[in-house]
Amino acid sequence: MDKVKAITVGVATQEDKATIAAEMEELKALCDTLDIEVAQSFIQIRAKKHPGLCIGTGKVDEIIECLEADHDIEYVIFDNQLTPSQGRKLEQVFNPNLDDPDAHKVYVFDRTELILDIFASRAQTHEGKIQVELARNVYFLPRLKRMWTHLHRQKGGARGTKGEGEMQIEIDRRTLSKRIDFLKKELKKVKKIRATQRKKRESVPVPVVSIVGYTNAGKSTLLNALTNSDVFVEDKLFATLDPAIRKYSLSSGLDIILIDTVGFIRKIPHMLVEAFNATLEEITRSDLILSVLDGSDDEISNHLTATENVLKELKTDTIPRFNVINKSDLILDDDRKNIIRSKLPDAVFISAKEKTNFDVLCNKMISFFESKMVNMKLDIPYKDFGSYNLLQQYGSIQDEQRNDTGVSVEANVFYRYSSIFSKYESN
Repeated sequence: MDKVKAITVGVATQEDKATIAAEMEELKALCDTLDIEVAQSFIQIRAKKHPGLCIGTGKVDEIIECLEADHDIEYVIFDNQLTPSQGRKLEQVFNPNLDDPDAHKVYVFDRTELILDIFASRAQTHEGKIQVELARNVYFLPRLKRMWTHLHRQKGGARGTKGEGEMQIEIDRRTLSKRIDFLKKELKKVKKIRATQRKKRESVPVPVVSIVGYTNAGKSTLLNALTNSDVFVEDKLFATLDPAIRKYSLSSGLDIILIDTVGFIRKIPHMLVEAFNATLEEITRSDLILSVLDGSDDEISNHLTATENVLKELKTDTIPRFNVINKSDLILDDDRKNIIRSKLPDAVFISAKEKTNFDVLCNKMISFFESKMVNMKLDIPYKDFGSYNLLQQYGSIQDEQRNDTGVSVEANVFYRYSSIFSKYESN
């Protein structure tokens, strides 16, 4: 089956001129993820975006020529987010025979809609599907008029009489608004369930480490390699959306929880961050964040910036973070490694695929958690021996003495969970 063909369009100011080529390559990768073939790409550098069409009329004419030369092209995809009116006007310009039901149609959409379509195709769980549907509906609500462009002609009647398209838009708007309200309520339920699950998890004193990073940086591969899991992995953007939670034992004997989260990207739609808040909230409850970067990608610096922007939006600035440079086996130039080290001196270079340098990463985590341990002297009665077992499993017992009533213990406990055992502290 032949791929659907598209034209991609990017608009940049002089300030953004240096990054537009990389952004267009990323847009192409997003298209590849949905099996859309990019037939041609257009870039325009402007002082500011055209208010009506986003691009200038000269560039519009170039695109029309390309569409007339190749009738297999079905989409014109903009890297920039289009306003509802811009999208509507562009579809009218690119479809001069819009009223002809037999005429070839060209559809216009932007990077946001492309990402939303990818998320819709990737969502597997009930929660993921709710989150994606909510984000899509929030995006489409102000764009309903463009979706009904083919019914734009008013059908007779006195002044003020609504045509078929306008009446249908009002019906759809009410329906969509009700659906958005319903989905928001469903997500509140999901959030409560997640909070309950998190509370249960936190009742057991196990530190939580979130694996975050740019999409396709190798987060799921790292989780699989560390924990011998089988989280879905594919060399495409946003291969996984739903968080994967796995237990992992460090060589020191300390158990930790690893959470693999949805990948980040430049220009990530705000409604997606909001819709995935219940999922991304897991990151905000972490004790440590592993920020995974693809060391072989020339855009590593921009990927780091995009990751930091999302983490900042999530208000995770105070959570300790380790930068992990993945795919180091593909970095053949020592100068490249040195440049990365100069910008990220504390970064750990690994290869999740080849499982190299895991000892360095694990030792770094061990050192971090050991520095966060609190020394406690406890008297645990035999009737509460479950707490002793918990301490034995998740703490580091330095010394213990048994007596007639219970066990006197000196142990190192992760600081965030010391309150669980505080009631047993010796006077």
